Amino acid sequence: YINIDDCWSRQRDAATGALVPDEQTFPEGMEVVSKYIHDKGLKFGMYTDRGLWTCGARPGSAGHEQIDARTFASWGVDFLKVDSCNAPRTPREA
Repeated sequence: YINIDDCWSRQRDAATGALVPDEQTFPEGMEVVSKYIHDKGLKFGMYTDRGLWTCGARPGSAGHEQIDARTFASWGVDFLKVDSCNAPRTPREA
């Protein structure tokens, strides 16, 4: 596995709500990164947070779980690390 951890995203697309990769770090997008990793015979992993924000203050998945799942799948992500830095503390709040 090659796993990309926090701070890979920049924002959410205003029209679709999808996560947008940081264009300075990943100028060709995640599809190209995924293809490169898979072409090397490796698996591709990414990071998200179940809260509103990641540990690094980037957009989290709270309230966007379905669109994020579709986005990660469309990029060919094989593994997803889900953090809890900014998630609700109790199951009742989640």
